[in-house]
Amino acid sequence: MKKILLLPLLLSIVIYKAQTTAIPDANFEQALIDMGYDAGTPDGVVLTANIDTVSVLDVSLKNISSLTGIEDFTALKELSCYFNNLSSLNVSQNTALTSLYCVGNYLTSLDVSQNIQLVTLTDSLNSITEHDLSNNINLTSYGGSQNDMTCLNLKNGNNINMTYLSVNQNLLSCIEVDNPSWANSNWTVLNNSIDIGVSFSSNCNNSCSAVSINEQNQLSNINTFPNPTSGKLSITLEGGNPTLESIRNSLGQLLLHDNSLSGDQLELDLSTYPTGIYFLQLNVDGQVVTKKIIKH
Repeated sequence: MKKILLLPLLLSIVIYKAQTTAIPDANFEQALIDMGYDAGTPDGVVLTANIDTVSVLDVSLKNISSLTGIEDFTALKELSCYFNNLSSLNVSQNTALTSLYCVGNYLTSLDVSQNIQLVTLTDSLNSITEHDLSNNINLTSYGGSQNDMTCLNLKNGNNINMTYLSVNQNLLSCIEVDNPSWANSNWTVLNNSIDIGVSFSSNCNNSCSAVSINEQNQLSNINTFPNPTSGKLSITLEGGNPTLESIRNSLGQLLLHDNSLSGDQLELDLSTYPTGIYFLQLNVDGQVVTKKIIKH
């Protein structure tokens, strides 16, 4: 009988633990207490139910060194963490983010490849050396001045809709973009978008280049259009018959494996796929070629 009575108690303890989020930085937790998302004094945990519906969070100027626990803010759309002591920031689980402001920290890198919904990003006054924003197909505003960037990839299929860019006072020589002619006309030294001597290219051939998954040096006469696409996609190859091998998402997950589609002009329908980055693997005379596709 005692064992039976103990069972509900043990289950309640397990459930309680599953509903808490670790917040190891006391200053971060104190900020949450001040905003009413936690109570008492910092004890290293917060109830997950208190934070998983929060859509806007401002923890600027709070002397925070770690935002560990931010991953459980799954509904978060806007995060402001200006002028703290952050040396790293993991927002890979915050896939609803549309605005991220993290000016004036000590970040050396910032991975926003999973934040496809991101519209505004500001990370000036950090120590970021490389930035690959090619997955951020909804980005319209980016401020990344006064970092240590030597590599910046803005080739995301959405440059024409970007209303603001400022990446001056960096160490850049080449910025990868959708259309170099358009970039040269809209992003200039005079409007503080770039530094003197910075050029634009559709392939800067550097460490954060958009040419992904060994796409460099592969068959250049395979055409995929329109790319970006809202659904329909054509694949053509002069003098050859490519065969579709697979489609994977940006996480590398296999979405389709079908080698029955072949011909000098393939037609695919991606309309049911969510917005994001996809990789098509094609077989051409025994050679596997990977093409990056942006789905709007």
